[in-house]
Amino acid sequence: MNRYQSLQGIIINKRAFQEADLFVTVFSKHQGKIRCKAKGAKNIKSRRIGSLELGNVVKIQTYNKGDMSWLNEVETLKNPDLDSPNLTQISMLFYFFELLNYLLPEKEPNPKVYDLTLKTMKIISQQNLPLFVRAEILLCQYLGFGPPPEIIKSYQSKNYQQTQSLLNSYFENLIQKPLQSLKLFK
Repeated sequence: MNRYQSLQGIIINKRAFQEADLFVTVFSKHQGKIRCKAKGAKNIKSRRIGSLELGNVVKIQTYNKGDMSWLNEVETLKNPDLDSPNLTQISMLFYFFELLNYLLPEKEPNPKVYDLTLKTMKIISQQNLPLFVRAEILLCQYLGFGPPPEIIKSYQSKNYQQTQSLLNSYFENLIQKPLQSLKLFK
């Protein structure tokens, strides 16, 4: 097995680890969800920190040792299309990435969900709630969690606020804990 791996993907999660390190989750079209440790990425002299923002499409190189992947290099290919993002856009982006982080299995490619994620990022930049709700329903379908009939019925009746509420409950039931990003909507 090759210890070095290059891939292109979307940063869907990052969290601090120790003083200067980050755990970064990258969703790649062909390798799936990859978690890697970015040693020293929070250091003020690190050139990687700017590229490791949520929603960035990046090209990364990792080094694999045992079960752990270490992020060596990162290059930003595309930033989210959010010109002067408002709180609603940021909340929608965090919410969708939180869903991906919880629902996607590790290291299982899912090109349909990857393409849907890129489209959803454009939908978020346009703040189009009906299309965003439709993207969430498609996410359910592509991951094999067929949405309940009441969600489909609510969407078809164009009651998007109610559909979003039903989806929130459905997703929380699937992951069996409250979504943290929903606190941003309140």
